[in-house]
Amino acid sequence: MACQPPASDSGEPPSTEPGCPVVGSGQEVGRVSDARIDEASGLVASATHTDTLWVHNDSGSSARVFAIGVDGTVRSGHTLADTTAVDWEDMALQPIAGGPDQLWVADFGDNLALRTSVTLVRVDEPGAIDNDSTIDQVDVFEVTYGDGHAHDAEALLVDPRTGAVGIVTKDGDGGELFVIETPVPGSNVATLAATAFMPGPLATAGDISADGQLIAIRNYGSAWIWLWPESSPWADVLAAEPCDVPLIIEPQGETLAIAPDRSALFTLSEGQGQPIYRYALD
Repeated sequence: MACQPPASDSGEPPSTEPGCPVVGSGQEVGRVSDARIDEASGLVASATHTDTLWVHNDSGSSARVFAIGVDGTVRSGHTLADTTAVDWEDMALQPIAGGPDQLWVADFGDNLALRTSVTLVRVDEPGAIDNDSTIDQVDVFEVTYGDGHAHDAEALLVDPRTGAVGIVTKDGDGGELFVIETPVPGSNVATLAATAFMPGPLATAGDISADGQLIAIRNYGSAWIWLWPESSPWADVLAAEPCDVPLIIEPQGETLAIAPDRSALFTLSEGQGQPIYRYALD
């Protein structure tokens, strides 16, 4: 079921369509002024550190993640030891019972579709975020696509209930979903869930709520939300009609994060001095 919440600058009324969350208009809640974050491409909300978002830059930067407040204040930067960032595009958080939660970063950008394999990395979420640090333990997952082709991708999904990983390709005609059901360090084959195609072109980011009940994916001007009943396969969920969420047009909108309590969506554009937008979810 499609629903049309109010666009931030279109003046559209909220939808009364059943089955979709009500999404508020985007509100600027902070601005990232730290020059080290100039090409934000991945964003995820911490469930451990209050009002904290994790962010990383796009290609051309070092293998480093930053803890920032929702007000845009940078709290710390954390370098991943012995890790190369070819084209980092998205990140996700996997809740772990008893902690620490795990951060996933996807190095799968491939504009020319030339990479024979791509890389996912996983680290424990730092417990201290007041100072910069180096993360020494990094799990590396080399991933090939099961259809034998190279793909450009910018949206990473991690199922908080099972740990399965989803990769959404960035295609002009929508996009496809590839899934690794049981990731193990080393080499993995991502299998195409062929019935799952995005409702719009050029997917640039994605996230799954901490309870696994919502999937959100965006492109440069819109986002979509799917409700995920626990027993439903990935492909069936994403093949269903989503809830439409108009977004504020950003210079280069390639991030999306769901708050741990599902109270909001957050976005942050590439570029220096960019605002953080919060979209209330009800």
